[in-house]
Amino acid sequence: VMSPALAALRVKQYYEERGALNNKTNTTVRTAMQKALDHMNPPDGYNAQQLAGQSYGDGSGGWAWGKWSTPSMFYTFYPNYVITELKKDMDADPGFWNVDANMSNIDLNASANWLIGRQKEEGRWSDWGYISNDVEWTGFISENLVSEYRYLDPTMQGAVNTSLNKSCAWLLAQNYKEEYKEKDTGTLALSYAILGLVAIRDHGIGNAEEIDITVGALKGQLYNKSTPSGSEIYWSDSSRWDTYESTASAVLALNKSGMLADELSGGITHLIGNRAGRSYSGGWGST
Repeated sequence: VMSPALAALRVKQYYEERGALNNKTNTTVRTAMQKALDHMNPPDGYNAQQLAGQSYGDGSGGWAWGKWSTPSMFYTFYPNYVITELKKDMDADPGFWNVDANMSNIDLNASANWLIGRQKEEGRWSDWGYISNDVEWTGFISENLVSEYRYLDPTMQGAVNTSLNKSCAWLLAQNYKEEYKEKDTGTLALSYAILGLVAIRDHGIGNAEEIDITVGALKGQLYNKSTPSGSEIYWSDSSRWDTYESTASAVLALNKSGMLADELSGGITHLIGNRAGRSYSGGWGST
């Protein structure tokens, strides 16, 4: 449900940056976003957030596939992430989306609290499903908690800072070189370790010098996992069946770690130019 919303957001941002938005595109992306949020908005959405006081669900603040199901890590994290990204764009472009009514009862404090409540004492997040790697989980959730910090109340902001201190220490303590020494392992884990640590550092938590040293090492290790192919470069990961998600994640992480877009153009060429495995509707099979 939220993947079309994320795609709509990124399409809007892409065309807006190039001065190429038009009425047709505006209508398409707004409609996709409104439909997605309607599904997640309590109390009537099919996947409505399970807030306290409602007649359905467990009142925990999480999301599930179906509001009568038990909330899960991925189905809580992913809406939380997409809605946070949307709110950032709404701040930058207040008049565009017109979705206040579609998300009127969504509570990011409750969903952030749900996620923090699932953090292990040593600082990591762990679950089995679409994401099953603890480093990937921990980096991705840490990055999102930093992003949504501005939208949380003071109590939850304090909880986020405590959580990030723990996840920072855990991410810095991992033996990435040994754990992901094989070429086709760890691309996504290394990518999200970088994204999480950079976000934590920029949020003002942790020892910036220590984080920079770790990110620099991860940057080199991740880049060395790339495979050149003519004008393209791509990354693979044994946890995924294709190269698209691995390549996209690696490009994003390497750019965040300081590599210039020109240095990563081969990865973009791979994502845009390689049509193998893409659906006829234009998707990659992984948003």
